Amino acid sequence: CSQPPWNALQQVLRAVKCDDQVKWIPYDGWGMIEYPGTDKELHWKVELGPTQFQEGPLRSFGASPKALEEYQKLRELTRPLLAGVEIPAMAMRSGPTALIPLLRHFSTLTKLISQGEAVTGTFAPYMDGPEFQVTDPWLRNWLDALAFSLS
Repeated sequence: CSQPPWNALQQVLRAVKCDDQVKWIPYDGWGMIEYPGTDKELHWKVELGPTQFQEGPLRSFGASPKALEEYQKLRELTRPLLAGVEIPAMAMRSGPTALIPLLRHFSTLTKLISQGEAVTGTFAPYMDGPEFQVTDPWLRNWLDALAFSLS
């Protein structure tokens, strides 16, 4: 979610004044398994935070010394795509009145709309060109897994 509390369900329950009735269990990372069921099976953890991925798994598993450089460049190029995170999940609805809650976030909405298909299209232009090309195989696999998980 785009703002605290980061948990979408907690945002909904807070909006209806019920979030204090649930015991929230915070987590600090995701458990990962690579190559499950093979002799190369690998278990590791992605800790949450602004630099933990770069300093941990990317540095440990990136197939080339350029993996960190590629990741940082990709983050710079895709930063404008984050304009939408300023809009709370609760403001996004479907139906004939869907636009009304978004009007409170008009300046963010215009930033988002001005990016056109870059925001709603695939990530392929940032993986395979022309915007950028990710060449490190481990980083490509990680980004593919992340995209699948988030879709």
